[in-house]
Amino acid sequence: MGKGKLRFIVVLVVMITLSGALFGVLYHEQEKRIAKAEWNRRAFLEEQQIIEQDRKQYFESVAAKRAELRSGMTESKNQYEELLKNQSDVIAKNQKTTTQTVTVPVQTTVKTPVAVSKPKATRKTKSS
Repeated sequence: MGKGKLRFIVVLVVMITLSGALFGVLYHEQEKRIAKAEWNRRAFLEEQQIIEQDRKQYFESVAAKRAELRSGMTESKNQYEELLKNQSDVIAKNQKTTTQTVTVPVQTTVKTPVAVSKPKATRKTKSS
């Protein structure tokens, strides 16, 4: 074998070894990127599930509060109607009659005749 063939084989082996190492590094980095993307997707899905659960819990609490307030309004309406039915009886029971004497002073008006005098006619003017 000649020197040229030996050099060519050494260069070829070194290039194959370096390309294999480079391929291994790139493959490992690709695996890391895929794993990170999968982790991000799962984290996003978990956040979405938590948000959906919170939203569902909020709507359920709103519905429960609405039902509670409606029952309270129904009770208040029934009490109001009952009070309206018994209103005349309660008013009659609590009604008191009181008499009060009021003295009002009587004012008498005195009319005096007023004499009105007629103005005198003047013949002279200031300019004359």
